[in-house]
Amino acid sequence: MKTTRIFTLTLLLYFPLIFVCAQNNNLISNHDFEQKEFCPYQYTTRPDRLPFSSWFSPNNGTPDLFDHCSEVNGVPKNFAGVSYANSGDAYAGLYLGAKHKDYKEYLSQKFYQPLTPGVYTVRLNVKLASFSGYEVDSIHLAFGDQLPNWLTDTTIQQDSFSIVVNLPLSKVESVNWHMVTTQITIDDTVKFFTIGNMEMFEQLSIKKRNSKNWRNTMVDEFAFYYLDDITLIKNSQETFKYYKKHGNLFSFENVYFEFDSYTILDESNENLMDLAAFLNKDEDAKLLIYGYTDSLGTLNYNQMLSYNRAAAIKKELVALKVPTSQIRIVPIGEINGIEPQNRKVEFLLK
Repeated sequence: MKTTRIFTLTLLLYFPLIFVCAQNNNLISNHDFEQKEFCPYQYTTRPDRLPFSSWFSPNNGTPDLFDHCSEVNGVPKNFAGVSYANSGDAYAGLYLGAKHKDYKEYLSQKFYQPLTPGVYTVRLNVKLASFSGYEVDSIHLAFGDQLPNWLTDTTIQQDSFSIVVNLPLSKVESVNWHMVTTQITIDDTVKFFTIGNMEMFEQLSIKKRNSKNWRNTMVDEFAFYYLDDITLIKNSQETFKYYKKHGNLFSFENVYFEFDSYTILDESNENLMDLAAFLNKDEDAKLLIYGYTDSLGTLNYNQMLSYNRAAAIKKELVALKVPTSQIRIVPIGEINGIEPQNRKVEFLLK
């Protein structure tokens, strides 16, 4: 009697972002600081005259733009250190804290259209300036319907905003750019976005660096950080339009193989194209393909069929321009209780 071997694939997607739309849906204007009003020939001296387009200072601090057109505020060399941009030719710089006085800098902007209720994903690339004498533990993202009218260059209080999110900077150093990311839930419309450190001076967690790279400059007594490539994207629940959700587990409804084979049937193409399109939009997504068969038949046969079917899925996705570095095969082998109607692909989003 010929045994029947039914196969299911479980796809585990590990990403820092869930249901994220394409980069062109970024709600932050001038997110990479490439657009400027004028070349920053020196460090910023007036809070009402910033060189970046779309950004402004919500207090009397004077955030800086670093651009290859300048010498004092140049790229890669500038008064705060030496660094190329995370992308392009420019980036911003903020004082996030000082050891002996309450001085903070912030960047704010007004959204073209108010943010509507929903879940949003934020990405921020940060780097500690190499000449900075100090470092802090966190940076804050704040959202509100109104912008506080802060007439000093001191810390803006968190209760001035409707939403404040704390992003840790413990892994941020001066050698490489580091991406920090989080998700926020907005329950009401908001019009403004602000970035900076909002810990009060008395509670500010600031420590001296153990680096020998810093020297006697205007950032010796400060924690100074570079910022680049800020993205804010509303999460879409329609990204996977061909999937069915069971709790936090999603499943393709029509990814099938020929009986006792690892040949993918044609009716699976639309689903695989949908998954490939998503992976191509988010280079940080990692795909683990777990192959299962039923407990009938020999263990070696099941494991080989499991691997070959997982490999067939990977081959199809690579043919659809998904980088091989984003996909890993984990053949599991047999599992009890798989029914014929469960010949499908499942994945878990974390």
